[in-house]
Amino acid sequence: MAFSSAEWTDPISNLRRAHVFAAAMCLPPPLSIKGSVANLPPGTAGFAPRLIEVCPPANAPKYLRRLKTMAFTTSSVSPPDNACCVFDTAIGVCGLAWSPDGLLRLQLPEQDAKLMQHRLSARTGARPAQDPPPAIAACVAALRRYFTGRPVDFREIMLDLTGVSAFNADIYRALRDIGWRQTTTYGALAKRVGNPQAAQAVGVAMATNPWPIIVPCHRVLAAAGKLGGYSAPGGAATKLKLLRMEGAAIDQGMPLFGD
Repeated sequence: MAFSSAEWTDPISNLRRAHVFAAAMCLPPPLSIKGSVANLPPGTAGFAPRLIEVCPPANAPKYLRRLKTMAFTTSSVSPPDNACCVFDTAIGVCGLAWSPDGLLRLQLPEQDAKLMQHRLSARTGARPAQDPPPAIAACVAALRRYFTGRPVDFREIMLDLTGVSAFNADIYRALRDIGWRQTTTYGALAKRVGNPQAAQAVGVAMATNPWPIIVPCHRVLAAAGKLGGYSAPGGAATKLKLLRMEGAAIDQGMPLFGD
């Protein structure tokens, strides 16, 4: 399945493609390569595109099990300056990938640390680094503090927004202002960026957020204060644990910043 150049700017196609891409990235390797495609989304220059068949496992969430389709991934042409590292935290081994322009991705712990590192490298084309630069070392230290239950402000961490749509970038910037013990909703975030009808698109932006915790998508609730989903390992259970660790008012049924 290939998308035409016009479809890259069509919101419905973008929504569909984002769901398919998120589904593909949730599956463990190997994935079967079926062919190649010529049209690439913005920001993927330097990567080799491939078309892969998505076959969700039986234990995948219901919405993923409905998918049996084709999706984009990237492979093996690694930008020379992208690097990554893994590090221990109170909740397990995490991973960071970065470029000269900022942080590319935060990977939260999975049951298999090797699989987590493989996924991090596959998604970013990053090579392992022995000595992270000072800004990344500071980010590692901040994440370690956070996972011990201490308030941390991550807004000073630079993000590499290459390939991120203008809408998603606006959503991520707005969300970074939602701090410790605070929550918002998909609808409220849509209003904050001047697009009150885009709550569903906000949900897609949360599902494809490359920087969980740093861009705190766990603080975004569904309507009426319902917990909503979470795409990081552990799903909604992880989201609930993070909110309870922060002391967010989630048991009263309403977010602190409602819509």
